[in-house]
Amino acid sequence: MSTNEINTQRSRRWLYGVNFVLVTIVAIVLLGFAMYLTTRLKTWGDATSSGIYSLSPKTKQLLGEVDKSGQKIEVINLFGDPSVASGDDASRVADLLREYGRTSKTLQIQGGLLTRAEVEQKIKERYADEMKPYEQAVKDFDKLITALETFFKGEAAKVGQVQSSDKDVQELIAMYQEDFESSTRTIARTKREINRATESTLPEWPAAVSAMKKLVEQLDKMLKFYTVPANLERLPAPLKTYFTTEKESWTQAAKKAAEFKAQLDGLKELKVQNVLDNLSGNSVVVLGDKSAKVIGRSDIFKFQQGASRGETPRESFEGEQAISSALLSTLRPDKLKVVFVSPSPQGLTTRGYREVAGRLREANFDVLEWSPTAGRQNPMQPEAGGGGPPPAEGKDVIWIIFPPEPPSMQMMQMGMMPPSPKPVVDAAMQHVAKGGSVLIFAESGSMGDTSFAYAELTKPFGIDVQPKYTVIAYRPVSQSQRQAFPLLDVTRYPEHEISKPVQGLRTRIGASMGELGLIGGPTVVQVSKERPANVDAKVFIESPADSDHWAESEYKDDASFDKLSDIAAPVPMAVAAIRDKGVKDKEQRVAVIGARFLGIDQLMQPQLARSEDEGFKMILPFPGNGELFTNTVLWLAGYENMISVSAKADVAQRIGDITPGKLFAWRLFLIGGLPVLMLVAGGVVWFMRRR
Repeated sequence: MSTNEINTQRSRRWLYGVNFVLVTIVAIVLLGFAMYLTTRLKTWGDATSSGIYSLSPKTKQLLGEVDKSGQKIEVINLFGDPSVASGDDASRVADLLREYGRTSKTLQIQGGLLTRAEVEQKIKERYADEMKPYEQAVKDFDKLITALETFFKGEAAKVGQVQSSDKDVQELIAMYQEDFESSTRTIARTKREINRATESTLPEWPAAVSAMKKLVEQLDKMLKFYTVPANLERLPAPLKTYFTTEKESWTQAAKKAAEFKAQLDGLKELKVQNVLDNLSGNSVVVLGDKSAKVIGRSDIFKFQQGASRGETPRESFEGEQAISSALLSTLRPDKLKVVFVSPSPQGLTTRGYREVAGRLREANFDVLEWSPTAGRQNPMQPEAGGGGPPPAEGKDVIWIIFPPEPPSMQMMQMGMMPPSPKPVVDAAMQHVAKGGSVLIFAESGSMGDTSFAYAELTKPFGIDVQPKYTVIAYRPVSQSQRQAFPLLDVTRYPEHEISKPVQGLRTRIGASMGELGLIGGPTVVQVSKERPANVDAKVFIESPADSDHWAESEYKDDASFDKLSDIAAPVPMAVAAIRDKGVKDKEQRVAVIGARFLGIDQLMQPQLARSEDEGFKMILPFPGNGELFTNTVLWLAGYENMISVSAKADVAQRIGDITPGKLFAWRLFLIGGLPVLMLVAGGVVWFMRRR
């Protein structure tokens, strides 16, 4: 090898070496720049198949409504103080609120740096207009009470000058003088009390108003007493003469006190005060243009019911439900009413359907219950009351009507039968005529009764209910044997605003066995062939479309499909109808679901199960039940834009911390993996060019 070749080879090696060093330096610089960008520009993605680390579609729709509303809504996180909230609680709430801020363009998220005093001051400044009538009342009170104080001082001096030779009358005059002077002392003491309540950084307006009312009512009663001639007739002549002479001044004083008392009575409830009273370190505060709400820790971290004896109840994170509910109530302060209706008192919202009633409250509905029958119709349900007129009816009110209560052996032995559903039908017809909406639950006929109690309500809306049919499915009872049961699981639904968001979610539809037969059997609900021309009706729940499901006309354990008397799958089980759709002030909505127990508590309780993430978590085995119930009510209310999947429907908790294993893997990759990849890439380039 010649000297030139050796020099050329050396220079080439030096060049390769320099290139390798330069590539390594560039890689390190790029890595450093990338790490710098991660502190400045943060991005985010949810790679889970069901989006368990994202906000639910229903919350995203709600935040879209917030953005369109033009309201300035602030969410303040008070979990940030480590001395008050545990680190895990604080981080989970902060992560959740970060998702809200990331999704919404207008929602303002604050937290971590604000003290309670600063939050209180912010609330005071934001709702100053609501407090103005209270501030004005205090100013008017100061003027009134100063005048009354001067008045009583003068009257004490005047009554002291009244002369009488009668010793008893002299003692009475002295007593009146003392009463008037005592009134001035009471006035001074109340003024000091009100000053303490109103001159603080955050005035206690309810306490100030209470003190003013107490004093003014006391003085008003006294002033009016001495302006009534009949009351003066009972006084001794010298005092009667005195009060008659001073009647005009007492009348004017009484008039001023009465006017101010009316002013106090006209003050509206100070909603902000309730918010201030509930402020705590473990809370989230939602401030809207006209209202505010405090979400406490117990609303965000809830203990699950149903723990075994000796077992510590599990705590579930329900922050998304709580915060979204608060946002919704801020966005729509006027709540629509939902009334659970049954022919006899059953205590539906406190037992049996408590969970779904809670969901409706979270969706900003005011939930009530009513039955036209008073008293204890069922000795097994002593707490369920009833009677009287409906608590709400007509426009902006949704009635949820349940089937008549099934008879029991005990009731029959006592000579008692369930009340007739006719009063419910009559009341519901009046409710619909006034513009109200109705959700009716139907069931298959029991004890030979195949008539539908509420047909008079559904026929005008083109809905046909066939209680003589029981929708059943073959269920395995052993490895080699199957039996027909009124129990089916639905995961696919017809296209409709109510059911579209819940496609794929499992819904359990079933019945129970009572003393006298089947209760709540799923039944056929279909669009009537005689549907009126002005009605638009669609099926939104139906049975699976396979040979294992059908509607049986004569249900029994060994039932089998008979094409002559039964209805083949898919069997329609729920219909939603609109009459006079789009016609202002005339549109009416009715829905019928042939599954009495769709929203019963037993089907809506979470269970411990392994999720697609890691570990065991509380999940809903039948998430479709609650979603369909709530979505139907939203549809009846005309809130189609709010119909979607809620956070409770997810198979796992949505907002959670990254596991230590995943966190270590990502750190290892970013700190060591990327530089190694760069070095390998540089080595490959050097090797290829060397060749």
